Amino acid sequence: MKSRLRHSIGGEPLQPEDIAEAVLWCLERPPRVNIQEMVVLPAARAGVGQMYLQREES
Repeated sequence: MKSRLRHSIGGEPLQPEDIAEAVLWCLERPPRVNIQEMVVLPAARAGVGQMYLQREES
């Protein structure tokens, strides 16, 4: 299934750690920040007008 999914979207699928990292980032914001919505997509699915930021590996 995983290889089929990777092939169908043309890239690496999201991992549970990706979502956990996004949730943790939300929880670490100061109280004055209100995050009402977050959409997390695999980088291969970034659409027109959306930014793809590549993280530097250490």
